Amino acid sequence: MLDPPALSQSLCSGALAFQSELADQKIILSQMLSKNVFNTNRGLTAYIANFGYRFEQIVSSLSSRQRWLDAGAGKAKAQIDLIESRYNELLSPVFGLVPDLVAVVVSKPVGAEIPKDPHLRYLEGRMIEDILPAEIGQFDLITDLYGPFSYSTHPENILAYYLKVLRPQGKLFIRANFNNRAVKSTQVIDRQNRRISILEWMQRIPGIHVSFSESTGSLMLELVEPSKIAIPRLELLDILQGAPPTRLYQEI
Repeated sequence: MLDPPALSQSLCSGALAFQSELADQKIILSQMLSKNVFNTNRGLTAYIANFGYRFEQIVSSLSSRQRWLDAGAGKAKAQIDLIESRYNELLSPVFGLVPDLVAVVVSKPVGAEIPKDPHLRYLEGRMIEDILPAEIGQFDLITDLYGPFSYSTHPENILAYYLKVLRPQGKLFIRANFNNRAVKSTQVIDRQNRRISILEWMQRIPGIHVSFSESTGSLMLELVEPSKIAIPRLELLDILQGAPPTRLYQEI
């Protein structure tokens, strides 16, 4: 057993190593962000096309008491479209009922003018994992359309963050390179030394249910037994530049 001075030194060394690793992750991510060309202007129609009918049902029925977090939101056009639709559809049962919307981006797209609206909170300049969950609260709907999950060197941390801020009956939609049959898809070497897709890796996580849509290439995640959730750590082994990048991980 470590004595107090040795324990303190060990904890300090561990914290410094973690900070160094986090800094390295941010450098890698920053380099990818600077080299890739992103679509920052996807509207609500594009979100529906990427996430499918179930997403359309959920987003169209959000009440003014519910909340939607869009991570990697670009110009927040999808959420702005929702706001506008709620004031244009006079005969809709949700006319004028706008949910609480939060858009998160690492950096605001050049030339983007985000309208000031009391229903929309636009957070820029920080990665999603740098925002304390207490700062933004919990959400009924979370979307990640080629967002942080696709670009982080530690997607397990992104997933863990989303699960922290997802309400018990909430839904998480992610679109990434999930295609099991694609050569260029993010993969994980599991603890049995088998190479699996990151989708299959997610489907093995206890306490959650992951549904994958072959037609849209997206997944929907729901909480089942939050107390049983245990997300394995991943170590990045390789990364190929792209939009999004193809990554290979080792489960540790």
